[in-house]
Amino acid sequence: MRMTLACVVFGAVAVAACDSGPPGSSQADGRTALAALSVLPSGSPTATEDTLPIVLRRVWFTNDADVWGSPPAEGRFLSVTDWSGPGSGGAVAVHDLVTGETRRVTPDPDPFPSEYAENSAISRDGRRVAYLWWSDERGYELRVIDVDGSNSRVLYEDPSFRFMPVGWSWDGESVLVFGVDNRDNLIGLVSADDGSLRVLKRLGQRHPVGVAISPDGRYVAFDDNTGADPQRDIYVVRVATGDVDKLVEDPADDLVFGWAPDGNSVLFASDRTGTMGAWLLPVADGRASGPPSLVKHDLWRAQPMGFDWNGSFYYVVWMHMSDVFLATVDPETGQLLDRPTRVSSRYQGSNGGPEWSPEGSQLAYFSERKQWREFGSDVIVIRSAGTGEERELHPSLDGYMHPRWSPDGRFLLVRARDEMGHGFFRVDAQTGAVEPLIRFPEGSGNIASRAEWIDDGNALLYWWWSHPSVEEGYIAPDDRPPRTLRTRDLETGEEQIVFEGAVSPRFAVSPDRQRVAFSSVREGQANLVVMPVHGGEPREVLGGLGESQRLGDQPSEIQWSPDGRYLFYADSQARNLWRVPADGGEPEQLDWLEENHASPFIRFQPGGSRVALSCYEGEGGGEVWVMEGFLPDPEAAGEERREP
Repeated sequence: MRMTLACVVFGAVAVAACDSGPPGSSQADGRTALAALSVLPSGSPTATEDTLPIVLRRVWFTNDADVWGSPPAEGRFLSVTDWSGPGSGGAVAVHDLVTGETRRVTPDPDPFPSEYAENSAISRDGRRVAYLWWSDERGYELRVIDVDGSNSRVLYEDPSFRFMPVGWSWDGESVLVFGVDNRDNLIGLVSADDGSLRVLKRLGQRHPVGVAISPDGRYVAFDDNTGADPQRDIYVVRVATGDVDKLVEDPADDLVFGWAPDGNSVLFASDRTGTMGAWLLPVADGRASGPPSLVKHDLWRAQPMGFDWNGSFYYVVWMHMSDVFLATVDPETGQLLDRPTRVSSRYQGSNGGPEWSPEGSQLAYFSERKQWREFGSDVIVIRSAGTGEERELHPSLDGYMHPRWSPDGRFLLVRARDEMGHGFFRVDAQTGAVEPLIRFPEGSGNIASRAEWIDDGNALLYWWWSHPSVEEGYIAPDDRPPRTLRTRDLETGEEQIVFEGAVSPRFAVSPDRQRVAFSSVREGQANLVVMPVHGGEPREVLGGLGESQRLGDQPSEIQWSPDGRYLFYADSQARNLWRVPADGGEPEQLDWLEENHASPFIRFQPGGSRVALSCYEGEGGGEVWVMEGFLPDPEAAGEERREP
C-alpha cells in the first residue's frame, strides 16, 4: 500500500514528465488526458503540452483522529476529533499541518461515552471551531468554541437531530450543516451569531456526499439521487430564495467536491470515464457557463474537504482495507492447516462479509465499489466454491450489510436502506430482486444491527435498540428502553422479546438455528451466553471477559463451529481470535490472523473443511491530501484575484 501511494504521489508531482509521451498516452492526466479523449474543443493543447502542472501531496497521516469535511484554515490548521487522550478521548483538537502539533481545544470527555465530540469544522480565518457534541444528559448539540479553548457555547440544539457542521461560510457568519434523523434529513445554515437555523433543502432519507457554499454566500451546491436511481447529480440551491437548479446532469455518478475561491468554478467527482476522477465546471450566477474539464483521472477513495483561499483542494482518504480470505481448518484443533489466501484479486481492499450457502457450494460476499457511500456496500458477489466463477447482484438498495443465506438457498437477508428508509430486506440470489421483510418505524430513531434466519426460514431473530434521539425528543439515560433480542414471524408479523438488557448487537445462531450465542453485561463484566432462540434460561458459557462500560468492550465477533460444539470469538480489541466449548470450559487462543489483520469476521463452510474470513488489513487511519495548481489563473484570464 505504501508503495502504491508513493507511485501516485510521484505521478502527480512529475506530471510534466509523465505527459511528455506520445498523444493518447495512458499516463496522460488533467487537460492532456482530455485532449487524448478528444473531449476538448479544437485548438486545445495536445498531449505533449503540459498546461496543467497538478501537484498532489500527502500532508498528514493519523491513526488517532477523525478528520471531517472542512478544509484547513490558512492551508495549515485542521480541526479533528482526537481519540488519543486519557480514557477513550473524543475531544475537539486543532492539528497544525506545518509543525505536526495536535492541540486540544476542548477537555477530554470524562467519562466516555457519556459525552464526546463527533464532526467539527474550523472557520476559514482559523479563529473558531464548530462541532457536534453528544451528551447523555442533553443529547446532541451544535457548539462553537474559539481555538484557544475559550468562549465555548451551544449554537443550536435539537436532541432529535444530529446537526453536523460540514463547513463555514467564507465570511465566517454562518455554519453550513447537514441535519440527520430518521424523518427528514436537511441542509441548512446556522447563524454563528444568534444560532438561528435557515433550512435550505430537505432531502427525506437521502444523504449528500458533498455540500459546498459559494464564496459570496449566495449558493450552496450539493449532490443528490432521487427515486430508484442510485446515480447522483449535482444541484444548486439559491440561499436567498430556496430555489433549486440542476448544475450537473449525467448518467454517471456526480458528487460535489468544492467551490473554488474565485467563485467561478465548482470541482466535482464523476465516474463517467470509468474511474472516479475530478472535474472542473465553470459557473456563473449559480449555473454552468461551459462544459466540465477533466482535472485528475483517478482520486482513489477521496472524501472531499474543500478549498482554502489559495485555491488548494483538500481531501481525506480512509485507509481501512478489508478483504475476504479462504483457508482450511482442522475441526478438532480449530487451527488453520494452510495460510489464508484472497478469495479474489479484484477490488482488493473493498471486500467483506462472506457467507456460505446452506450446502456450501457458493460463497456470497460484499464488494464496496463506490467508496463514497455512507456505509455498507453496493455489489453482492456470488462465487462458486468449485470453479471460482463469480457473478454479481446489484439490488436496488443502498449500503447493504450482513448477508445471510436463507435455509433453502434462494435468498440473501441483508440490512440496508431504500428510498423509504432502513430495514431488513430479502434479496433473490438469482435475480437480485428485493423484498422488504422488516421496516424500521419512521421517526422512531430505532437501531437494528443484524438479523438471522431461524427455524425453517419463516422467522427472524434480530437485535433492537431504541436510540436516544427519538422523534418525540430526548430521553434521559435512565428512561431509555433496554437493548433486546427479539423474533419476528414473517407470516404473521408477531414479535417476541427473547432477551432484554445489556446485550451486544454481535450474536450468532447455531447451525441447527435453535440456539443463539451473544455477549451481555452483568455487574460490569462482559460474558458469553447461550440460550434457545425462542426464549428460555440463558446459560453462561464464559464469564469475566473484561470490564465492559460500553458495547465496544464486548467481543467483536461470535460464530459457531459447523458441528455446534464450539464458539469462536474475537476479543474487544479485534486483534485475537479464541474458541471455547459451547457447553463451557477453558478458552484457547487461535493463531489465525496475520500481524496486520484485525476485526475478523468468520464463516465455516457447511459440509466442508474451509473457512471464509474477512478482516481489515494494514494500519488503517486517514490520510489528508492536497491537490494544487489546477485552477485557471485569474490574472491570465484578465480577472482580479479575490483575497480573503
